[in-house]
Amino acid sequence: MPPVAILPAADPTHPARRVPGPQFRPQICCHTGQVASVQIFAPDHLGGDADALLRLGLRQLKRWDDAGLNVPCIAIQLPLDVACSAPLALPLIWEIDRQGVEARRVIFTAPDDRRRDHGLGGLTLLGRHGCGVELSCLDPDGLNLLDDQPVVARLRIPQGALRDCHLDPGRGQVVLSLLALAERHDLPTIALGVRSRDEHGFLAQLGCSVVQGDAVAPLLDVDGATNFLREHAKPQFRHLLQPRPAA
Repeated sequence: MPPVAILPAADPTHPARRVPGPQFRPQICCHTGQVASVQIFAPDHLGGDADALLRLGLRQLKRWDDAGLNVPCIAIQLPLDVACSAPLALPLIWEIDRQGVEARRVIFTAPDDRRRDHGLGGLTLLGRHGCGVELSCLDPDGLNLLDDQPVVARLRIPQGALRDCHLDPGRGQVVLSLLALAERHDLPTIALGVRSRDEHGFLAQLGCSVVQGDAVAPLLDVDGATNFLREHAKPQFRHLLQPRPAA
């Protein structure tokens, strides 16, 4: 494993020395209005460190469990090199097993900037372990990942297709095409960057599974995310990501 940089300890009583924590975005089911998952974002000093971000996310997930807040999944976007490389993704599996969290409660998302010649070796390995996988497109690598086995997966609708999709027929048609493609492969869908209630309502009407963005909740610190979850707490949650049937 590559060496891990040790951060100097911060003095929590000194505002100028305080190390910022992760931030969170709730992701809401369009069908039930309940929390489907929560995406975690790294603070600046952990940018690109998937191992450290996963560690923080799993600890917070267990704290929410202990508080009786039933969060189905956390979502973490992988750096490009980790998404493409099985050896770099392997420590993430070790961390999930070490913390005793069900693999299906962690969704790893593919980066938007991946070139097609990079492959998805890391994401494929995580899917084989039972983790959730969020694809940014259904290119040959994405389809190969889905064909590899009945993985737990969902398809992300790009933010560029969402801008004023409720007003622009062309963009609305793009969204419809992506939803039809996802349905063909038995995939739920997630739309990121949903900015208005009108966009949210339009996407729900079209059949989008999950939305994230300012129309749902702003970027929150851990206290804000916990309060949001308390307000949306329900006795039971429908787990939107289910294993796909074998081909």
